Amino acid sequence: MRILKIGRKVQEAREDFLLETIEFYSKDPVNLRARNGANCSYSPMDKPGNKGCAIGRHLSPYHQKLADSKDNSTWSQVIKGLPYEESLPLINKVPKKLAFLGDDFLFSIQRLHDENLNWNSEGLSQLGLCKVEQMVEHHDLRKTVFIKYTSNIK
Repeated sequence: MRILKIGRKVQEAREDFLLETIEFYSKDPVNLRARNGANCSYSPMDKPGNKGCAIGRHLSPYHQKLADSKDNSTWSQVIKGLPYEESLPLINKVPKKLAFLGDDFLFSIQRLHDENLNWNSEGLSQLGLCKVEQMVEHHDLRKTVFIKYTSNIK
């Protein structure tokens, strides 16, 4: 029974994180998404309201700069690319709310945020809506939570 409760908490945390990410970036995708040409920035950019990428805005400024220095890697690649002695203290400093979500889910979040074709000036594009639907399926999230987004797919 305890495993089911933990699994449910992870599911709810993922749903909350994905919804919050969609709603945050949909307000103003042009300025809020931390895009610099073909690259994403973990750190805030000089745009109105910009707080960094979907993962970066949840990291400390130190961790944002560390991730930016690793050639546009995903957060898990940043950690895995460091020698063990350097990575252990960083792993321990990653916000628990991020670590709790799991690498695979965080990778999906980054791909949703990073890929320009997932967004238009109003928020999620049709491709982005499809990506959300795929994430709901892949990460076993409740479809009813995302009906606002998945029901708009043409």
